[in-house]
Amino acid sequence: MSTEAVPKPRITWTTVWLLFPFITNQAGFDTGITIANISLDPFGTKPDEGSATLHFYGDRAPEPKHTGTITPGTVWANALQNIAPGFQGYLIAQCNFNPARGLAVIQRVGGLDAAPYLAEILRVDVPTLEPEIAK
Repeated sequence: MSTEAVPKPRITWTTVWLLFPFITNQAGFDTGITIANISLDPFGTKPDEGSATLHFYGDRAPEPKHTGTITPGTVWANALQNIAPGFQGYLIAQCNFNPARGLAVIQRVGGLDAAPYLAEILRVDVPTLEPEIAK
């Protein structure tokens, strides 16, 4: 019988990275941003709740913002004027749940001339099991 320690698996959870390639709250335009947690479905996907961190890139980019928990089957939504007023650039959302999808709608303030687009999935970091040696 061996006296060696048994490795304990350590789980790293899935992260979905979404790119919103152009967002603006300048020149009379605003961008609505939504992030959906679509882990509640008829396909047997394990419901997975988590939050998202919004990373802004461009001139005068604000510090990252956090969405709070996005539960399975729900959608987080906000306007750029509320979370990054005066900003223009791009956004990468780090979603700590899987699957995640995003939608942005750029429109003139007042709701005119809407231009929606789907966020691009940049990458999905899948769970891994890493052995951790017990001491």
